Amino acid sequence: MKKTKPIKWKKGFKLVRPIKDPKFYSSIFQFRGGVIYVPGAPARPQIGCGPLAVFKTLRLAKLFIKSVMPFDDIKIFNCRYIPAQRRKLWVTHDFQSNNGKGTPILKHHYSYGYLPVGTDFAKCVIIQGKEINEGEKP
Repeated sequence: MKKTKPIKWKKGFKLVRPIKDPKFYSSIFQFRGGVIYVPGAPARPQIGCGPLAVFKTLRLAKLFIKSVMPFDDIKIFNCRYIPAQRRKLWVTHDFQSNNGKGTPILKHHYSYGYLPVGTDFAKCVIIQGKEINEGEKP
C-alpha cells in the first residue's frame, strides 16, 4: 500500500473584511474569485481561481495595511494554511464579458513580482480565534 505524506500546516496571517458576523471575505477580491472565511472552517479557492494569499509574518501584514490598504475595516487573523505548489494568484472577472452569457474573458495573474513582500500561497486556509488588534503580538 502506498504511503501518503502527512499534510504540513504552516502558521500565517490572513487579511479579511467583515461581511456579517462571523463571516469575512478576502481583503481584496469581493467579486468572482473572492473567498468567504469563517473562523475555524477551511477556506479553499473557487473553481477556476487560486491559490489563496496569506502573510508569513504579522509585521509584514501590518506594513501592507499601513502602506497599501489603509482601510478601517480590514482585519488580521492568525491562520493555519496548507502551502500551494502554484506560485501565482489569479482571479477571473465575470463582469468582463462579450457574449451575454457571463462567460469570463479576462484573467489577472499575480506573481511574486506584483505581490507584497511576505506573501505566501495556500491551497487551504483556516482563520483562527479573534482578530489581532493593532498593538497585539501573535
